[in-house]
Amino acid sequence: MNCSSTLVSDGVAQVVMPDGRALTTDDRRVNGELSALVGRAVTLESRGCYFDDHPLLIMTHAGLRMLELFLPRVNLDVRRFRPNLLLEDDARLSEVVELGWVGREFAIGELRFKGVAECPRCSMATQAFADVEKAPQVMEVL
Repeated sequence: MNCSSTLVSDGVAQVVMPDGRALTTDDRRVNGELSALVGRAVTLESRGCYFDDHPLLIMTHAGLRMLELFLPRVNLDVRRFRPNLLLEDDARLSEVVELGWVGREFAIGELRFKGVAECPRCSMATQAFADVEKAPQVMEVL
């Protein structure tokens, strides 16, 4: 959670470590560096082995405000949830409007989307990273 990555070419990403060092995913040192960072042996797998449930996650500020009602003392920084798109709303709603999108088609500009499922959440939303503290209670509310 303290690393970031950027796709640099087809199938190769650059991983930036918390101390600012950068490695590419095809660098033979990457597994050792990541293992040292997390304190146990890990292997960076290529895409297709492990992936998010769907290719696109869209969240709204309204959904975040709804979570704030249940978790007023938790830092609900949007980075916890890792959406691809975060949408603002004009009405200042406090509900999870995204749940109403399942099975519906909608558009953002010229892009067309179909809501296929609610997002199953994993414990990553509870983990500490950067300046965001660990918050196991997030999973209870989700």
